[in-house]
Amino acid sequence: MPDDLLRRAVGASTLHVLPNGGNAGSRARMLLNASSWRQQLHAAVPSAQRIGLWSDGGVEVLWTKRDGASGVGTPCVGCSPLYAVVGGRPFFVWPTSERPRRVALDDDGAAGTSCTLRTLSERPRVLMAEGLLSSAELSAIQRAGASRLQRSSTDWSLVAALGRLFGPRQPAHRTSRSAWLHVSDEASSSSSAASASSSDAALVQAAARRVASLARLSVAHSEPMQVVHYNTSEYYYYHLDNPDVGGGGGGGGGGGRRRRQVPRVLTALFYLNDGFEGGHTNFPLSGGHWPPAGAAGRGAAAAQHATGGDHQPARAQDVLRAFGPCQTARGLSVRPKRGDVLLFYNAQPMTAAADYWPWHGSCEVTRGEKWAANLWFHAGTRTRTR
Repeated sequence: MPDDLLRRAVGASTLHVLPNGGNAGSRARMLLNASSWRQQLHAAVPSAQRIGLWSDGGVEVLWTKRDGASGVGTPCVGCSPLYAVVGGRPFFVWPTSERPRRVALDDDGAAGTSCTLRTLSERPRVLMAEGLLSSAELSAIQRAGASRLQRSSTDWSLVAALGRLFGPRQPAHRTSRSAWLHVSDEASSSSSAASASSSDAALVQAAARRVASLARLSVAHSEPMQVVHYNTSEYYYYHLDNPDVGGGGGGGGGGGRRRRQVPRVLTALFYLNDGFEGGHTNFPLSGGHWPPAGAAGRGAAAAQHATGGDHQPARAQDVLRAFGPCQTARGLSVRPKRGDVLLFYNAQPMTAAADYWPWHGSCEVTRGEKWAANLWFHAGTRTRTR
């Protein structure tokens, strides 16, 4: 009986529910009753064919379909609020939290695997995972990419924006080198686009699957892993990871030559080394940072436009004019630490439509060299191009 499911799932006859990715302190919550929780949910989102209720630990606790089916996933007695994940291709968005939390991972079926997840920024939504990847996996990813590095591609709309700002003396928008590694959701897979040794390839695959587990998505939803190398004085100026919706991106899993029909909803950026100077990852819009009205020739309307207010497209020229190519004085600056994994969302939680807040850049490395890797996830399964 549906009215028994809620009690079985959370051990209570009432339950508070927030939108996917909502803040636990938000007032935008719904109180569900055991006798009518299905009807309440479908009345609130009449177009939804399926609604899943997830815990802040990233586990689906309860679900319902418009056709009348419903069930319990993983019971979570005492868990409240839960988060409503809606859509034909739903993806869970980690809610923000003031405190670090331990989250469980499905590590190729191994029980008890977990990592620490910290919230760094609510808007854009940026989280840090600690203890996710092993030292052996980080080294294997770096070795696998090192022999295949090529000059990184960039988005020409951003190059054009630099030209409008700086004229004929415009700097290059991106000066790193990168390589692509095949990843698979098959635990037995050992192939790699970088022709790595079988042991390194297995470590690359294991790392990708663990990152996907943290993202609560499948590796089948990801692009190939991109390994990136920056020498001293190299950088990547501000960009978005969805080139189709505002410029930027990392070249795309297919080399960046075709426009993606399914947007990148999540970026996982992992740092493969440290011990260098500079090279911070900066999110300039975090905390609502932008110049006051009229500063640097910009008005309040332009400032709102640059920050993606009301999810309007943010232009590269506005962001570059407001903050320069890359800086660490404003917004959120993350100093790379070996083994840390940044997660940030490029899409809105309820619709997967583009989010225009996560502009970010890799600031100049001033001494030494920086190694990092990206894994981009989509709401739908990707067609492999590499």
